[in-house]
Amino acid sequence: MLSPAAFAQSTAASVQHLQPTQDDPIKFNHGWNFNWYVDSNGGSDSNSGTSYGAPLKTIAAWTAKNPAAGQSTGLRSNSQWREQLVANNNNMSFAAYDPGAKPWLIGSDIILPAAWSVYSGNCYQAAETSGGSGTTEIWVWENNIRLTRESSAAGCVSTPGSYYIANEGTANPTVYVQASDSTNPGSNGKTYEYSSRANGINVGGANGKIYDIHASRSNGNDGPISMGNSVGVPGSIIIDALSEESYSHLYYIQYNSAIINSVARDGGSMFVLHDPGSHNGTWYMLNDTAYDDDPYDISQGSGFISHNGGEGPIGTEIINNFTVHDAASAGGISYTDSTGTSTLIYLNSPNFYNVGGGFGTAQGTMYVTGGTVDLSNTFGDDRLFEAGNNGPNVSIYISGITSSSSVPDSLLYFGYSGDSATLTNNTITDSTSTGGFEVNGSGSSFTETGDIINGIATGSTEYSLAGVATSSLSLDYNSYNTENFSTVVGGTTYATLPTLQALLPQQAHSTPAPLANLIPSPKNTDMTQTGWGTGGLSAVTANSIRENTQNTRHGVQYPCNTACGEYPSGLYTFSIEAKWGGGTMHNWMYVSSNDGAFNPGVYFDTENLVVGTTTGAIVGTPVIVNCGNASAKCSQVDSNYNRFYFSAYGGLNTAANALYVGLASANGVYSYTGDGTSTLYVRQAKISEGGSPL
Repeated sequence: MLSPAAFAQSTAASVQHLQPTQDDPIKFNHGWNFNWYVDSNGGSDSNSGTSYGAPLKTIAAWTAKNPAAGQSTGLRSNSQWREQLVANNNNMSFAAYDPGAKPWLIGSDIILPAAWSVYSGNCYQAAETSGGSGTTEIWVWENNIRLTRESSAAGCVSTPGSYYIANEGTANPTVYVQASDSTNPGSNGKTYEYSSRANGINVGGANGKIYDIHASRSNGNDGPISMGNSVGVPGSIIIDALSEESYSHLYYIQYNSAIINSVARDGGSMFVLHDPGSHNGTWYMLNDTAYDDDPYDISQGSGFISHNGGEGPIGTEIINNFTVHDAASAGGISYTDSTGTSTLIYLNSPNFYNVGGGFGTAQGTMYVTGGTVDLSNTFGDDRLFEAGNNGPNVSIYISGITSSSSVPDSLLYFGYSGDSATLTNNTITDSTSTGGFEVNGSGSSFTETGDIINGIATGSTEYSLAGVATSSLSLDYNSYNTENFSTVVGGTTYATLPTLQALLPQQAHSTPAPLANLIPSPKNTDMTQTGWGTGGLSAVTANSIRENTQNTRHGVQYPCNTACGEYPSGLYTFSIEAKWGGGTMHNWMYVSSNDGAFNPGVYFDTENLVVGTTTGAIVGTPVIVNCGNASAKCSQVDSNYNRFYFSAYGGLNTAANALYVGLASANGVYSYTGDGTSTLYVRQAKISEGGSPL
């Protein structure tokens, strides 16, 4: 078994021999040395098709020539065919020739204007032909924008910009469409297409090759580019291809195959690595990209999925520099298998952003080294890694990953006891109410084993490092953000880092992460955000408060016990960037923490920059620094503002108002009859643990 380090060093070399070279007999992107030539623009079906100067025009004419095993076919750049290319002999190759756009095999047909008739209201119908029983799902486009699929003709009647398919899966489906502007599709001048063919190109024989080909809009399960058929014919190579816009798979290849420098866009499972038997083969992926930018179906899309028919191990997958973005349905990487316990998956330098999940495997061992994972797509499960529910003994090794999330869920999720994880040198950021280093699982008897070391966890709230029942995780040399730190072991919650360190001796090596603001963004710079309360004010903007004319306190308050979590008694630093309103306005400001016990507070003169009366358990001397000095650590370098801060002992876990900022009519007077005009400008508020300001 390769170690992560050995994998990182060897993967690129493993696939280098698959790259086309200038001496390749295909003569990549050049117009000679092919057995057959096809050109949709300049060809003719009366030509021989065997020379550069006499290409065929259609795929149908090429098929009629019965190309033999081992022969190569050149498809001229800038060509387009609404035909399906099928080649079932072994060792057949297909490549673009001459400069220009990739030759394009389109799996859709245009619905002729005369085919439309009124069904009901603004919904029209057209009887068409399709791929028959192999159809997975038909999509429909209006001027190249995919329409919204409805589950019934009635849905089409009531929904502009929608479609419905009757008799789907037969040779004669009926297409129902309501145009986006509810006009007649037969006369509105728009083009309507529906996916009518199972594939764009289907190379079913062993050792097939595709270079620089574009295929799209098929309706079959195996997708626009299918290699080796579903019976498991091996040895395919795909280089510099583009496959897009199909409901199910986009690339479908069998074992002992490679996909290099290729792109998948807008599909279900975009790259599918398949083994219908116990061949225990190998797949290579290098510099491939998968994404889904269709605004009508962002919930579609998993980067790659590999599976077998449940007969045995699926083998080894080596994946280098894989990019996935805007993919959500099954996450950035999703792996499914029935019984393949010896499966090995190596991922080096993945780059996932705006995805709904990271990596997943149902069986075997997965190594992940380096890369970035941004789990911000709200349609997914937001798990960096998920072990599926097909059985125990899943092992995951993740090293050098930088992961961020804005959707609450767990870092790791295991479906069975006996699974294990090792995480080293990872940085995890979670800006939600749950997550961070959270390990979770199903079932009351769930256990997990492994190590999480040298990690950095930052975010806004909870960090659960162990699962729902029992755990033997080794958690050492980690750096934690102590904002509402929470570790759950054996059903018991440990609320602070010291309690975790006492629980496991090796935790003595763990330390808090760098100080973080306990008031999360954007609330820390905008007091109109939910979470801030107001009193005695006539106006509140993102950076100012104006007192009213009532006899009361005039300010804003932030209740950390509900909005930013509960914190134990300890030393905190409170910081405000503010400036005086000018003129005859009140120039005193009162900053406090009303925790019901220690109640620290300080009066500041915002005009003359004087520290006034202090109350409660203030530690040291309050400080005023001008924001024109970069060393003041203000949010902006601006000499019109000053930073006012102080340290105090408090217990924010019981705070009614963890932070209060208000005007004062004089030093020591925060409750008074307001003048209705005095304004205090406040542009940032901070609370940090410890005696040093952020």
